[in-house]
This record gives sequence, structure tokens and C-alpha cells, in this order.
Amino acid sequence: MELAEVRMSNWKGWLRRKGVYLLLTFSVATLSLVYQVRQRYTLDLGQGLDYPYLEGFHAAERDESFSWRWSRGRASIWFTGIGGNQRLHLEMRLSGFRPQGSPVPHLLLEVNGHALATFTPQREAKTYRFTLSPSFNSDLKVQLESDTFVPGKDPRELGVMVDWVRVEPVGDRRVVIPSPLHLLSSLATIYLLILILKWWGVPEGGRFLGWGVATLGLTWGFLNCRILISRFSPLLLTSLATFYLAILGLDALLGGFPRRKGSLKPGQLRGVALVLLLALSLRLILALTPGYEADVRDYAVWSWKAATMGIEKIYLWVDGVWPADYPPLLPYVFQTVGVFFQRAISPDFLYPGEEINAIHRYLLGLPVIFTDLLTAVLILRAVHKRKGFRLSLLVTISYLFNPAILFDSAYWGQTDAVHSLLILLSITFLDEGRITWSWASMTLATQAKPQAYIFFPLVLILTGRKFGWRSVAKGGLAALVTFLVIISPFLYYETTDSLLSHYFTTVAPQGYLSLNAHNLWWLLSGGNGWIKDTGTPHLLSSLGVTFLTYRTIGVLLLGTFTLLALYRVYNNQDVDTVYATAAFLGFAFFMLPTQMHENYMFAILPLLSIVSPTDRYLTFMYAILSFTFFSNMVLHDPAILDSLGPRVAEEGLFILRWANSGLNFVLLAFWIALFPWRGQMSPSLACHRQDRLTTP
Repeated sequence: MELAEVRMSNWKGWLRRKGVYLLLTFSVATLSLVYQVRQRYTLDLGQGLDYPYLEGFHAAERDESFSWRWSRGRASIWFTGIGGNQRLHLEMRLSGFRPQGSPVPHLLLEVNGHALATFTPQREAKTYRFTLSPSFNSDLKVQLESDTFVPGKDPRELGVMVDWVRVEPVGDRRVVIPSPLHLLSSLATIYLLILILKWWGVPEGGRFLGWGVATLGLTWGFLNCRILISRFSPLLLTSLATFYLAILGLDALLGGFPRRKGSLKPGQLRGVALVLLLALSLRLILALTPGYEADVRDYAVWSWKAATMGIEKIYLWVDGVWPADYPPLLPYVFQTVGVFFQRAISPDFLYPGEEINAIHRYLLGLPVIFTDLLTAVLILRAVHKRKGFRLSLLVTISYLFNPAILFDSAYWGQTDAVHSLLILLSITFLDEGRITWSWASMTLATQAKPQAYIFFPLVLILTGRKFGWRSVAKGGLAALVTFLVIISPFLYYETTDSLLSHYFTTVAPQGYLSLNAHNLWWLLSGGNGWIKDTGTPHLLSSLGVTFLTYRTIGVLLLGTFTLLALYRVYNNQDVDTVYATAAFLGFAFFMLPTQMHENYMFAILPLLSIVSPTDRYLTFMYAILSFTFFSNMVLHDPAILDSLGPRVAEEGLFILRWANSGLNFVLLAFWIALFPWRGQMSPSLACHRQDRLTTP
């Protein structure tokens, strides 16, 4: 019997290996055969998605008859993955236009680094044709080198006007050699897909089926849009590899290697991954919208500036490009996106003009979306420790699909999720005794957005009370090192003056009661938040008290409740108390000072979601604050206001905005009244435990 079992096991193993070899042969043969189908490739310059295949060209231009791009002195056009060993016919329509009296241009045409022709293009647009001998090179690179001129006040150096370029196989049929790079990239992509299916628990037959479907899908892609698939196949491979590493990271964070007590089971992990995948899909769809266009345009410009000029110039006025108004961490994110966009998608990476590149704009929203998902994982991890899997998953879903969170990070494309994640990380690390990581995370949060400074005293008090005041010095050193690493490029390139100027400008007041935030000042001003906060309230001015301006009163109110909140944490370092107090600090920061924006409430929700299962009052606060935060953004959304018209927007929404600020004020008063300033637990928990003690 044992021998039979061994033989059966060997037989199944042989079949598995044979199946893998057969599928591999099927993929290679199918992807190679599709190259034998002749195709004509046309690249119409100036028509949308031409920039991934171009380098050395200026922005697209068009008139009623056609579109074109001006080349620089040296420009390149790529036809990637078309296959080798083909006789090709190259056609291009271009113009050597020059102003009257200017010398005619001379154009050197090269293909894959070899000179093909030298000629003088005519002033009028004309089609030029060339025949290329067979080559084993699977990619075709067409290079144009020409004289340039500067057209008057336009500072650009212009070469030739290119309308379109076309490549077509001609002559006898030959065996086309597939591109080895793209073939290997396709096989690696299929293999990664199989690994993902295996992690998901798909049986072996389903994985084999997935292999075949993936092969046919790539074959269809190569058949219908070969140069597009070839151009972006490395990007597809990188995306799948990132996704696979993400699910392994999720497994390590929530499951553990090896499995430890309290970790999620494989089925639970797959459920969490499915929820995250659905949340990601929804966010990717919402990210297709233009977003909050004024802010997104700034992000695109700063991304271009940091990628092309260097991060050290991000706070300088350079060639009319304005400096960033965020601390350095977010410009680093923008720079990373810009460099990726330039190297992987658009080699020229032209300055974002009136119309932002759609792919660049989309990429700028991805870091925030992934940050949102990581925040949800931390929420699930924190709640699961105390409340079990089902409740933790429910809380995570309530965050991932919270309309306010979706509106801010996915639809508007705002960056609040970044510093909110870092604040949450800092408190989580401190709860786990990781002082260095906690202080480093909070430092990063303050270098993402200055709103995070309100939470630093909380970390300081918690560190001193839980781990001793000597630990504060350890945390302070970690914060200092983190800060120095962040500003190191500015120190190296001696542009710290611009960085310091930014810090002082950020701290300097913007001078208005409320920048669309439905807080105390929006309520008291009757919905007219855009008035100066340097004035004195009428009641105080009538009494001769002129030194108490709106701004001063706001700072005093915030300082008072911050001290009370810190006093509470000083007396009670219970983890639920810490999260609730941090959420209260964030809400007080939104409600009490002047100069608040409508999206400054974002950081409250992740903190509040973690403690909402422990207290019915906090559950109520989480639900209502999600509603008021969402309403605040919707009632000031530029796209919605434009659709309603100025009269309806100003008159019809006035009552709704004012009522929303009133509801926020009631919530603040409710929270203050129920805040157990000296107690060891929240009111509802205290009542619940007292009931249990007194019930016979």
C-alpha cells in the first residue's frame, strides 16, 4: 500500500512537471507565432498618447487640418517590440518650415544608430519614404538630427515639424524573431499571476487554466496593439511584482511567518485581501476624475520641477515656476512620481501647461491610495488584537468605504492620507514600545503636513509616562536624525535658506477666519469665513478689549483643550484612551483655531475608527463626523459648485453649510462634556462596568 502511494505521488509529480513544461511551450509558441502576423504601425504625433514613444520633442500643436510636434536638435521615435528579421518600409510626413530669410534646415536620419539618409526637408509638409534592410534588432529607433532656430519671442529651439511616422513590413515573408526582452517579460508576468492565484488558494487546475487564459490575453494584446504592449510590458510586470510583494507583506503583517497566536488564518487573510482589492478598484475608478484641479495642478508642477530640476530647488522660484507650499516629505513623493513618469512613460516630461497629462495626474494619486489601504491594514491589526476578526473587518470596511475618505483621497486627490498614516503609525509604534520608530514617524508626519505638530506633545507625554523621561531623549534623537535626513539635499546644495523661508511662510498666518472649514468660526461668522481673523469680536471691541483678536482667541481655545487632553493622557496611558485623545486633539485643531481648511478633519477618522468598537459614544462620533466631513467637502467642491451656478452655490448652499458647522459645534460640545478628564475610561465603558457590578 505504501509503495502504491509513493508511485501515485511520483506519477502526480511527473504530471505536474509535464503540465508546466507543456504550458511553457504553449506560451512561447503562441507568443512567437503572433509575431508572424504582419502589421502596419502608425504613430500620429500630437494625438494624445504619442509621448511614451518620443524623446526630444516639444509639446503637441494642432490646427484644423492636422497635429504635429516640433523636434529639438536631436529627437527619437521608438517602435518597440515589432520583431526582428523584417524588411521594413519607413514613411514620415514632416516639414522643414523656416521663417523668411532663415537658412534651410539639414536633416540627418538614423535608424538604430546607423545613418540612413541626409536631406533638406521642404518648407511645406511632405511624405518621405525609405526602405530598411532586415535586422535582428526587435525594436526600431528612428532618430532625427537637424539644425534649429528660435522663433522670435518663443524661447524654444525648433528643428522640424513631424506630423506622423509609419512602419510597415514589405517584401518576401520571413520568420520574424520575437523580442527576447518582451517575451521573457511576458513569461515572467504569467508566472507571477500563477503565484498570486496560488496564494489565493486556487487549485492546481485553476492555476493551469489561468496560465492559458493569461497567455491568450497577452497574445490578443500583441496582435492588436503590439508596440503598446511591448512598451509597457515591463511596467505590467513591475505592477504584478509589487502586488505580489504587497500580499506577502499583508501575510507577514497579519498572519506572520510562522503563524503566531492571534494571527489571521489563511481564509481570513484572503477575505481581507479581497476587501482591499475591492477598495483599491473603487479608488482607481474615482481617481480617473480631474480631482480638486487647483491643488492637483500644483502637485503636477512640483512633481515636474522636482524631477527635472532637483528636490533642492523645490522652494525656489525658478523660471517662473512657483515654490512648493508643503514641507519636504510630500515633494519627495511628487519627485518619485515624476522620475517614474519620465523614465517609464514620457522621456520628455514636458512642463504641465494648461492641460495636465492624464497619466501623470493619475500616477500622482496612487501613493495616496496605497497609503489609504495601508492605514486600513493598521486599523484592522489594532482592532483585531482586542476585538477579534469579525469586528475588526467590519471597522476596516467602514473606513475603506467611508464616503469622506473616498472623496478626499480618491476623488479630490488630496494628500491628507499620508500624514494621517504616519500619525497612526507613531501612536501604534509607541503602544508597542518602539520609541525610536514612533518619534521618527511623527517627525515624518510633521514634514508631510504641519497639522501633525498638534500630536507631537501627545507622543512626548506618552513616552515620558510609559517608558521614563530618559526615553524622551532617545525619541528626540530619532526625530533629529530623521529631520536631518529629510533636509540633507538642501544642506548639501546650500538651499536651506529657501527651506527655512518655507517653514516661516507656512507658520505665518493666512489671515482668514475659516478657509471653507465648517468649524466654530464658520458658525460664528454666519457662513462668511473668508474675512480677516485679525479683527476683534464686536462685543470685546465695545468693551475696549482690542488685543483679543479672532486669531488669538482661537489659539487660546486650542491651547486650553490641548493641555486638558494631555493632562488626561498623563493620568491614563490606556491604548484606547490614547487613540480617543488623539482623535479629540485632531477635532479640536479643526474646530477652534482660525485659518482651517475643509480637509483638515481627515486625520481624526483613522484614530477614531480604532476605538469606535470600544465605546458607543465614540461609534456615534465616528459616524456623525464622517457625515459632517463628507458634507463639508461636497458643499465646497468646485465641480459641484460650477454645475449649480454661482447664485445657487452661494444662496442655496448657505443654510446647509451653516447647519453643518452647527452640527460640528454640537459634536465638539458633546465630546467635551463627556470627556473624562481625570477618569480611567470613557463614560459609556464606566457606566457599563458599573451596571455589571451592581446587577444581582
